[in-house]
Amino acid sequence: MRVQLRNLAWGLALSSAALLVACGGGSDGGDTVDGGDNNGGGSVTPAAVDRFVGNFVSPCLINDEVLQVASGQPVRLVRTMAVTKVSDTQARFLQRDTYYASTDVECKGNSLGNSVWNHTGNTLKFGTSAQVTLGNQTVTAYRIDGNIEAIGGLSSGTTVVINGLQFPGDFFSEAYAYKDLLALSTDGNQLYAGNTDTEDNNGYPTALDTEFFLTRLP
Repeated sequence: MRVQLRNLAWGLALSSAALLVACGGGSDGGDTVDGGDNNGGGSVTPAAVDRFVGNFVSPCLINDEVLQVASGQPVRLVRTMAVTKVSDTQARFLQRDTYYASTDVECKGNSLGNSVWNHTGNTLKFGTSAQVTLGNQTVTAYRIDGNIEAIGGLSSGTTVVINGLQFPGDFFSEAYAYKDLLALSTDGNQLYAGNTDTEDNNGYPTALDTEFFLTRLP
């Protein structure tokens, strides 16, 4: 699977610095969420945030942002997310991307390194909700206001190369806010984000990306 990860909230697109260490679905259409500004409509209960608490992992993905210098090819990665509760309407998340060679199609070999985002300001604010269709399931999706703080450290007008990996120049210095749509499968084991091609006038996706999800870890 090839994903432009910077366009996902969990990439879409967490320690006071990133660790970069050399380590030697099919799609169904589904219902959409009506447009809104996330200040009215459905409500958020403590159980809503509680359901999203846990550790989640992506499949082995191709990341077009980061290149392996030796081959000139995009790396593959596995993304893990650790979500913790801050309040009844807010969660914090830690993100770790572990990189693998482009030829490692299952991400089973030695990793090429990893990046970790672990700032306290990496947050998900849960807003209005709606019932949407996910395949043959009906699930509750929530509008999300998210924030990702900059990793900090290196910055360049072009690219940054570390331990044989080439990153965009702003990879470690970029901080941004985003709007998203999040939902869990009915059994709570798959985490889905919004389809960024379906944004409403307020910037929130109105449908889920059913081709990409993170799986809850035991």
